[in-house]
Amino acid sequence: MIRPAAELMKAAMRAATRGTHDSARIAKIREILERAKRDIDALEKS
Repeated sequence: MIRPAAELMKAAMRAATRGTHDSARIAKIREILERAKRDIDALEKS
């Protein structure tokens, strides 16, 4: 469990810090991470 979560955060940080500070790119990364969190939270409720 820890390894995939760490790899996800590394990928998100790389994508967020690569190149210029693009607010649209940051917003998309945030959206992806929030969707993943909602999906995982939904597993707890089922």
